[in-house]
Amino acid sequence: MFIQCDESLTVTYQLFLENHKYFLNKIKEFQQRHKLIVCLIPFSNYTGSPALSDFLNKRSDLLFIPVNRVDSQKNIRVQVPDIKDLHDKYFLNQEKQSLFERRVEDIKNRMTQGDFYLINYTLPLSFPLRHKLITRELHPKHFHLLGANGCYLDIGDEQHILSFSPECFISTQNEIIKTYPIKGTLDSNQDKSLLQNSLKEKAETTMVVDLMRNDLGKICNYGSVTLNYWQKIIEQHKLWQMHSEIQGNLKQPWSIESLLQLLPAGSISGTPKHECLKYILKTEVAPRNYYTGLCGFIDQENSISHFNILIRSLIYDQNNTQIGVGAGITIDSNPHQEWLECKKKYNSILDAFDSLMSL
Repeated sequence: MFIQCDESLTVTYQLFLENHKYFLNKIKEFQQRHKLIVCLIPFSNYTGSPALSDFLNKRSDLLFIPVNRVDSQKNIRVQVPDIKDLHDKYFLNQEKQSLFERRVEDIKNRMTQGDFYLINYTLPLSFPLRHKLITRELHPKHFHLLGANGCYLDIGDEQHILSFSPECFISTQNEIIKTYPIKGTLDSNQDKSLLQNSLKEKAETTMVVDLMRNDLGKICNYGSVTLNYWQKIIEQHKLWQMHSEIQGNLKQPWSIESLLQLLPAGSISGTPKHECLKYILKTEVAPRNYYTGLCGFIDQENSISHFNILIRSLIYDQNNTQIGVGAGITIDSNPHQEWLECKKKYNSILDAFDSLMSL
């Protein structure tokens, strides 16, 4: 995809939390001037209590980019890290494993007290790049290697996002809205029935589907929210995962404000969201920023939109990169198995990146 843009609207996240009505009006005015807008939104607690702002660390910006032209038939030039930097092992070391497994035990203890039922706990891994970024040109026939919901975005100031995300958070067309939560992870060289028959994975999927049905209910007509399919097992980037699809009919025309009412996505936060967010923001090793945020577009002329969740993604500049991995924790979680799931997801990112760069 080739994107040419002439201006952007950048909203500082902390200011948005403090005066979101002012910025929503500003965003609406911006939308009225442009028919197609690419949006980049960091992991957020927009719907949480204002008291949650006390737990916030430094945040990335909300970025809205008007697009003048999209041409899917042209090569695109991308700048990417050297694969040798990504294969370094120090950021998945014994110290991080020990910390992660202790956190999983702590989460399970909190669950026995009823504090939460499902929480998506992550390791946002940041590390320096020792080599210069590599410039590559990709032909449109290779875009599928990014995956169904992947993307590449140059967001200025030498910052880039290369996403192999398997998860579509929201798609809309006219008054129909759909969300597609993903849960459960298994290597694709294993029998997928192991995933189908896992009580832990089924419980995790059920909880996140219920959460997303409830979230859609906030902006959809009463009684219109339905489950189209549940726990459909699909392979992407050498992993089996459970996919579900939930649909509803919007009460009001779709807008950025509608989108923000659904944040953060249920599959990358947990239930109840308020308590999960407090725990995530106080205990994860680094701010998520754009990791587990959203990247997508709103096409007002054709009344459609599509947003992925920025998982399995590289977020980087000339000097540093961030790659996050995580797992859904329930009362039945085994701390070591959840750590192994994180490693599977990281290896999936490396495999996808390797395939793209070996062209």
